[in-house]
Amino acid sequence: RDVSHELRTPLAVIIASAEALGRPEAPAEVRSAALARLDTASQQLAQTLDALLELARVPPAGDAAGQPLLAAIEQAIVEQAARRPREDLTLVIDVPPGLRVPLRPALLRILLANLIGNAFAHAAPGPVRIAVEAGRCTIVNRAPVDAGAGEPGLGLGLSILRRLDERYGLELRIEWVAGEVAAGFRLA
Repeated sequence: RDVSHELRTPLAVIIASAEALGRPEAPAEVRSAALARLDTASQQLAQTLDALLELARVPPAGDAAGQPLLAAIEQAIVEQAARRPREDLTLVIDVPPGLRVPLRPALLRILLANLIGNAFAHAAPGPVRIAVEAGRCTIVNRAPVDAGAGEPGLGLGLSILRRLDERYGLELRIEWVAGEVAAGFRLA
């Protein structure tokens, strides 16, 4: 049940986009939009499958050598900016350059893509701050003016992230504080 929507939605978009691309009489704008939707949906599907495979891994061990956090953040930013261009956002990154975190590469990629992608998709114009403080990586952005109480939606589905959190003890937190959304996880 938790996964059904996360797999079926991008698959339906892929099918519909492929059908639109298969119509030679479709205007160039329609075909271009279909190609963009196809690209986005296939990336979402791949991200969901990565998360599910990570949940299926046994045992859920960390990576003793650690992953370079800043490089992983930069990669997530590049990927999310390509998917969701936002000229009205500024990035403030406060992460020590040599910091390595003992998370598996796939898990770190999933967390950052999801949290940074959520900020790109839902932030009000202004700064998005990505920082390491007190052993946590946190992404903070201004909440949209029309944001109500409750938890923001996440690309992979909050239930999947919660399960990753339970499995790896990440202490995932998503909080609304003074007009901002702060989402983060424990690094060690």
